[in-house]
Amino acid sequence: MALTALSDANYAGDPDDRKSTGGYCIYLGSNWFLGAPRDSVVFLAQNKDLTVGYGSDEDEVAFIPVLNQPLSSNRYHVILRRGNHKGEACTNSREEDMEIDCCGCTNVPDAKPKPLEPSDVHQQVEIVPREGRKGFFVAKSVDPDGFPPSFLRRKGWAVTMHTPRHYRLGEASGLNSSVRARLPGFDFPLSHEAVFVGKWYCPFMFVKEGGVRLKDQMTKCMFYEIRLEQRWEKIFDSVNENVEGKNKGAVFVDAFVQREVVFFGGSEAIWDERNVSGEGFMLFTSFDGVGGETSVGLSMKVVERMKWEQERVG
Repeated sequence: MALTALSDANYAGDPDDRKSTGGYCIYLGSNWFLGAPRDSVVFLAQNKDLTVGYGSDEDEVAFIPVLNQPLSSNRYHVILRRGNHKGEACTNSREEDMEIDCCGCTNVPDAKPKPLEPSDVHQQVEIVPREGRKGFFVAKSVDPDGFPPSFLRRKGWAVTMHTPRHYRLGEASGLNSSVRARLPGFDFPLSHEAVFVGKWYCPFMFVKEGGVRLKDQMTKCMFYEIRLEQRWEKIFDSVNENVEGKNKGAVFVDAFVQREVVFFGGSEAIWDERNVSGEGFMLFTSFDGVGGETSVGLSMKVVERMKWEQERVG
């Protein structure tokens, strides 16, 4: 699999509502925000800069679908695009955070945003259309005891979209199972070219570039492209000399096969699966041969899915 940073790309494909794990199938919006009140599904475009508006108040955010959930669940992480916490995920307040002011009124202060933890239910909200008001929406905490940030807690906010300056996305339709299932003929050349069999997009929060702050990374590269390529190589061949049927059709293979290798920046990288950071990232490091070192961290959510996708077919 190949992981590529995107700054300006144009692709085409079909939208997909399958579960997203390790990579995302991207829903693309037009020049206005789309909701689907017919079946209560809200499609939040990934190729646009989104702004949540309520009256004269506006908040610039990105809505990232929750892993392992279909888009029809309407579950999202809300990532801030501006301010001191740019690149961090909004966190829902809890019941124990409630305060009572001097007038005896209950107040729920906003929880401090923090870097995304994909499994943290307090960083997930469900977005649903507001009943009776087309084009307006309501956010609910996935945790029944939680409270979304105040700008999402309002009853009936709208979303506007603008084309980003720093990147362009096309639709990522996931795995092309029919292409991947094709087997080559027995006479395929030794230098058989790789076949492109799948594409996803990975949001920046699942990748750590060494020495780059989260807010700077969001500006530099909002999404990374994940591509799955399949290439056939001849590792062993044998002439059928079983004229008298002595071997009963058995072929003994004696060949070395490199099961796993990682390249980063064109150089082979090293990693240790036992050395995973407390934030759930595996670090890959490559060396340029003259003392230089480059590293990148991948969320274990991404690593595990990439390995599973490769190993289930080969």
